[in-house]
Amino acid sequence: MRALFDQILNMSLAGSCGIAFVLAAGQAAGVAFGKGSTRARIRNVLRYQRPRLLVSLTGATVVILLACGLLTDPIQSIELPKHNGLYEVQEITSQWTFSEVFRPDPGQMGQYLISDGSLFHISRDNCTLRGELREIQLTEDTFFSLFDFNTRMGEAGQRQLLEENQNAWQIEQPTTFQLLLLQKDGTLYLLNGYNKTKVGPDETAPRIHWVFQLAPLEITTAQPPAGNYRVSQLLYDAPSFNFTYSLETAPTYQIASSGLVTASGNMAGNPILGMPQPLTLTPQNFDALFFYDAGGAVPDAIQSIRTSAAQAWGMKNGDELHYLITGSNGTLLLASGYLEDDSPALIRWIFALEPV
Repeated sequence: MRALFDQILNMSLAGSCGIAFVLAAGQAAGVAFGKGSTRARIRNVLRYQRPRLLVSLTGATVVILLACGLLTDPIQSIELPKHNGLYEVQEITSQWTFSEVFRPDPGQMGQYLISDGSLFHISRDNCTLRGELREIQLTEDTFFSLFDFNTRMGEAGQRQLLEENQNAWQIEQPTTFQLLLLQKDGTLYLLNGYNKTKVGPDETAPRIHWVFQLAPLEITTAQPPAGNYRVSQLLYDAPSFNFTYSLETAPTYQIASSGLVTASGNMAGNPILGMPQPLTLTPQNFDALFFYDAGGAVPDAIQSIRTSAAQAWGMKNGDELHYLITGSNGTLLLASGYLEDDSPALIRWIFALEPV
């Protein structure tokens, strides 16, 4: 070893171009084995040993733990599906001053439902889809431009809304828009506006007309079992209609965890059936809604559905009427029909449903 060390040191620069080049490159890019004398650097090269196995394993473990820590986000962002549910208007925080001749009570503004990323408005006899909620980033200039002197909410209230906001979602429609704001304290605000509000003689712009503070409504009554369903049996099909369903063409139905019932596929009517409200089936609200022969008695099958019902819920949406019925044996039935202004309601179909 000593002889090799002396041999390297006694080499002439002219005869050791490779070593001179390596040393010069090391000085330019940073020397891995020290910046001392050439003797010391060569000694360090000769003494180099691979790290022990325990040191390697410890280093690898530390790297893996650090990687897991960086890949795991400790701050759980609040996602909209966690706020699925039914809400009422607790307070009308602001409204367009030109519409102040109409001063409604918050209870007159209906209810709002957040279900699987979409917003629905529920009034006494209607359930309408407002649109799909899309998360956005609120900026000061954009947010403040939606208010002006015609809005009852002043600048201080607008700034407070923005500064305390945590998440925001938007619904864009051809003539209207909605902003749903989740504040840091968990409060939800719904801002309703029009895309073409007149702000000058020949000028229109998006403006917020209503600001609602929402409060959750606790549903204390039993709800239909959530899930996806298909028609397994057509139990009743009213006569005197040209259109009918078969098992292959009947719609499929969805009952959300929030309770909202919707339909998809070959749907003849509104795809939103509504929010189920518990009811008790009676001869007046059930038996009387079917076609019978003149002077005929109520068929035993119809009476049996009513008398064996364990639970029932009713839904109205526009001119449509729906009943969800669970039988004593656990079967789930859907009765669908129509509401007429100048004639009694009518049950058009009764379907037996099964989970998909």
